[in-house]
Amino acid sequence: MLQKASNNIFIAPPVACDLSDGTLRLWDVSQSLNTGTVNDGGNEVLSCSWNKYEQNLLCSAGTDNTIKLWDIRQFTVPLLIMTGHSQSVRQIKFDPHTPSYLASCSYDFTVRLWDTVNPLHPLIQTISHHNEFTYSVDFSVHQKGLVSLLTPSHLQPVYIYIFELIPIKIRFL
Repeated sequence: MLQKASNNIFIAPPVACDLSDGTLRLWDVSQSLNTGTVNDGGNEVLSCSWNKYEQNLLCSAGTDNTIKLWDIRQFTVPLLIMTGHSQSVRQIKFDPHTPSYLASCSYDFTVRLWDTVNPLHPLIQTISHHNEFTYSVDFSVHQKGLVSLLTPSHLQPVYIYIFELIPIKIRFL
C-alpha cells in the first residue's frame, strides 16, 4: 500500500519514492520502472524527503522511530541513522535554506531539528510543547528557520516556530 510519494525535482524523468510494506522504493515514473528498493527490516516507512541541494540524498522515516539518510547511488546501507524519537516518525522535511537541516515530527509529541552533516550529534533542537502528536511539518520557503506544524484536531492551534527563537502560536478559527 502506498503511504506517500515524493518527487525529486533534479532528476529527469522524475523519480518518486514509494513508501509501502516496509520498503522504500525509487521509481522512474516515465517508464513505470522500479530503479531501487531498500527493505527497512519490516518497519513501515511513513515519510521521505529529497534534499533540495544534493540530488542524490534522500531521507526516510517511519515506525522504527528513526530517520535514515540515503545516497541513492549506493542505495543499500544508510549514510546516517538519526535516533531520538520515542515513537513513530510521522513526517520529515529538508530545510529549503540550509542544505543539511531536516525537521521531523513524531507521535511522541515532539518536533526535532537535525543537522545531517554532524553524524555524531545530529540533533540540534527539540520542541516538546505539544499535548497531541504533530502529524505535519514544513519549512517556509520565504523565511529562514520558520517552521509550521499541524496537529490532528481542528481545535488545536497551528504552531509556527522560528528555530532558536521563542515559539509563536497561531490558531485557525
